[in-house]
Amino acid sequence: MVNSEKTWILIADGAKAMALAYKGPHQPPKPVDSGKLTHTNAPSRELEDTERGRVFQSASGARSAMERHTDPHEHEKKVFADEVASFLSDRHTEFDRLVLVSAPKMLGYLRKSLGAEVRSKISDEVSKDLTNEPVDQLPRLLSDVVYFE
Repeated sequence: MVNSEKTWILIADGAKAMALAYKGPHQPPKPVDSGKLTHTNAPSRELEDTERGRVFQSASGARSAMERHTDPHEHEKKVFADEVASFLSDRHTEFDRLVLVSAPKMLGYLRKSLGAEVRSKISDEVSKDLTNEPVDQLPRLLSDVVYFE
């Protein structure tokens, strides 16, 4: 269970993130100033080059399109995780504890992107996508890791 002293709760998915300050029991979490981050999640046709390279088959001389190595949407999620990590790193002196709440894949990207100073402050991780939940519902949804009442 998380103590209230200077605790932030980060709620994130692959396109948006919000940092909330937790002040203690009987108080709902409040959004941190400039703690809302968004990232454009453009359609695939805008994220990738439609002209893929061609490969010659050595035996038959036939040509086929090369497969792409990375999914452009996954790449964008990794870029956004880096942006969120940078935001947390820049503001790391403003919190003592951090609760990460994120969609499972994004949680993995965040873990890889966060620097040592921020990682050392993580008190709990919740592998759920709560980005579309109203802030007033978060105490109920996070009651197993943060004491709100």
